[in-house]
Amino acid sequence: RVPPPSARVAELLRRVADTQTQTNLDREQRRANLKNAFALAPGAGITSDLRHVLIDDVFTTGSTLNACAAVLRRAGVPKVDVCTFGHG
Repeated sequence: RVPPPSARVAELLRRVADTQTQTNLDREQRRANLKNAFALAPGAGITSDLRHVLIDDVFTTGSTLNACAAVLRRAGVPKVDVCTFGHG
């Protein structure tokens, strides 16, 4: 028998820059607002052979998820999946 897959929650990223609220920003402004806003958390322990899923509350333009995924990809994660709970 193959055991069912297991999952663990890990805080791999941290916000390293204060940014303005994105409520009234368009797509390009959001992208610029989040440039260099995230980095790997100390001791993140990125493992490229594991599946990585980013979870965010609301998907509006994808800017936050793209900024976070870019950090993970630069750290060697080959594929980043995303999950959101709402669309704004």
